[in-house]
Amino acid sequence: MPPTAIYFDTNALNQLVHGETNVDFIELRQVSKERVGLFAPDVVVRELVHHRQLEALEQMARIRQASQSLRRLLFRESHDYEDVKDVEDTVRTGVLAFLGSLEILTIPTPQIELEVLLDMAIKKDPPFEEKREKGFRDSVILFTILQHMQNNHFSSAILVSGDQVFGHKGVLERFRRRSISISVAKNVNHALEIYKTQIEEALSSFIEETAEQIKSFLGSRFRDISDYIFEHGEISESFIRGGLFGTSEELLGTTVKKILAVHPKAVSRVRLGLVSKEDDEAVPPGWKGITFSVSLDIDLLVNTLRLHDLFGPRVPIAALEAFEKVKYTYAPPNPDEQITVQRELTIQALLKGLAGTYTDLQLVKVLSY
Repeated sequence: MPPTAIYFDTNALNQLVHGETNVDFIELRQVSKERVGLFAPDVVVRELVHHRQLEALEQMARIRQASQSLRRLLFRESHDYEDVKDVEDTVRTGVLAFLGSLEILTIPTPQIELEVLLDMAIKKDPPFEEKREKGFRDSVILFTILQHMQNNHFSSAILVSGDQVFGHKGVLERFRRRSISISVAKNVNHALEIYKTQIEEALSSFIEETAEQIKSFLGSRFRDISDYIFEHGEISESFIRGGLFGTSEELLGTTVKKILAVHPKAVSRVRLGLVSKEDDEAVPPGWKGITFSVSLDIDLLVNTLRLHDLFGPRVPIAALEAFEKVKYTYAPPNPDEQITVQRELTIQALLKGLAGTYTDLQLVKVLSY
């Protein structure tokens, strides 16, 4: 199932802030817009703000040091632009504005029972780590995402994080126990790849499921389909032999003497849409074009050629005069035999109704060759 939410960890947001993955993010936003929400846990946003505040204060300290050097060199006082007032509020406002411009919503930290965190820390349950006293922040992120997905009835999501602990089976199991699926992407580019793959899989699954529903409906109308085949269908020896550019194995070395009978058996395959773009565009409102195949049993009377018929007689080089005698010696033909071959006939049709509740079928064309 394709994701309905994408969550960002601090390292992923840092990449966006520094412009390292903005091209991938723009594409991710474009392909997922109106279908997927973008979110960052509050603890992640706080950490991002804190890191940038520390970085800003560090840069300001360097500026002040450089300003003092300039004052000594230029014999003047430092200028106002060499100092920033209320840096913490400035950074917080800037980060929130930046996330807002990316349409990333901040989600609040839920009430997490202290006993649960203590128990996880003591037992080193992921995201707490075995060898290091680490995991509190990641646990808060974990429970924030879990609670948010449950509250909003999200069944599938992507977490963008360079922290490998979120891919631990113990962490993923917490999602599975709540019937939630989450994929962990190491960066935005990886998230884009995962999203595209899941969309393709969901589309493929949808097409297969729809095709099966249509196939079931066609089965209920198979008598009409059979009558249509007998009335409008045409077959050729090329079709019977298995194609325009070759012969199927069961008919190699044979001559088709008679076509005895054709028996439509069942709908074998269904494809959404009609063969040509022009036909698809001409489908009337309320209908959908489909192309399907019907398996046929074709009873034939055939005669199998002998090697003598294919290659002619053989004579010893030492007795070439025997060629004429052998050449004109009568060889009785093989007896005719009856065989059955299986082929598929393709039909174009129009279908009315919604998936699972189809109401009408209009057969349009039998594609023969």
